Amino acid sequence: MDMNEKLEKIKKSCKIGKTVCRILFIIALVGVVLTIVGAGFVLSQGGDFEQEARNAYDSGYVTTGMGVGVANGVLVNIGDPDNLESSIPALQKAMDENPYTVMILITILAAATICFILAVILKLIESVFSLIEKEENPFTDVVIKRVLTVMIIISALMLFGTGAGLGILGFIITWVVYTIMDYGRMLQIQSDETL
Repeated sequence: MDMNEKLEKIKKSCKIGKTVCRILFIIALVGVVLTIVGAGFVLSQGGDFEQEARNAYDSGYVTTGMGVGVANGVLVNIGDPDNLESSIPALQKAMDENPYTVMILITILAAATICFILAVILKLIESVFSLIEKEENPFTDVVIKRVLTVMIIISALMLFGTGAGLGILGFIITWVVYTIMDYGRMLQIQSDETL
């Protein structure tokens, strides 16, 4: 297999990766929209929602504990509504009057934030695939910088979002990928000089 065939395979793989990222990006955006609509629905229900949330908590469908509710259908962990505190008086009043509603809103907004961050990450990864697809070879300085930037951002998000272990692992993988790509760039330069 000659170099042009290999390059075409890389570009084809990147096109597939770009398409998958775009689909997942759209799904993540739908998640953001649905969670925001859900938050709006919760807010529009007012006191009625608070009572329904209390009933769900009393029946065991919503809990403050950890676990998987196979026997209960879908188990939602909203935290402990009785221990909500805020230094903002208006927010504290809302938490005192409607603790279940506030806790569920916090959960919904956290889900919206996660979906949004996932959408941003997927868009960044899609940009890497798109750039590799457009370049003459995957070992250009522009591609290496973009891959490195995206991997650093993802590693930092893992560090702050999932904990030190995965974050450090992400940075180590970033360093390894960078050294491999830098070596590929050097081989590409040597190959171009010999032609």
